[in-house]
Amino acid sequence: MNDRRVAVELASSTTRVSSPLWGWVLALVLLPFVVAVAFAVLGQPLLLSRWLLGAVGWLVALALRGPVILLVRRLAQRAQQWAVIAASGPAEELVRLAVVRYWAASLPAAINVGQGWAGIEVWYAALSLVLTTRILRRQDEQAQSVRQALAELGLLQASPAFGLIERLAATAFHIGCTLLLAASPWWVLLTVPLHSALNLLVMRLIRRSVALAEALALVVGLLVGVIGWLSWH
Repeated sequence: MNDRRVAVELASSTTRVSSPLWGWVLALVLLPFVVAVAFAVLGQPLLLSRWLLGAVGWLVALALRGPVILLVRRLAQRAQQWAVIAASGPAEELVRLAVVRYWAASLPAAINVGQGWAGIEVWYAALSLVLTTRILRRQDEQAQSVRQALAELGLLQASPAFGLIERLAATAFHIGCTLLLAASPWWVLLTVPLHSALNLLVMRLIRRSVALAEALALVVGLLVGVIGWLSWH
């Protein structure tokens, strides 16, 4: 990743140029709807206002990384990457805490905020996938730079399934963290460092093995999701 936006959300969802692009884009686009249906089956129907609130929360957290990028722009590129990734935990979890404590303290509201938070990130990843694939089809300097960055991360030839797995992991993680913070604000003492540590560890592992990195993300994401759900039951 060039930062958390261009790294985990963009790079990990990038498929091989030869892959059937639109099938994976469609899978990503439909993922939030599948999650909403799954929760409806569990007795937690969609609350559109809270879903949109979660989406806005994610956009605010994304914008908060802007000052971090400005502060570290004089550092080496690798240092910039790690600094922005490390900032993902405080940026997202503190905004998430404010959202759930003021507007989503109940279980139904928290579930929908978590869905919206994860859903807008999924759609951002789908858009990034389309734009990145178009860039990779070119032969200019920008395309060569992106191609080299993805090759260094081991993502240029990675299976496109890993992008969907990464989004499933992130969805479970976001919903779980939202449920935890809605249950008790003290969970933020865990979610902030956990969020940053997971992102940093995934980006470190992904250079060695995409499969291992995404497996770790999926296990942690599902675990946080289950713990968040159980915290209300």
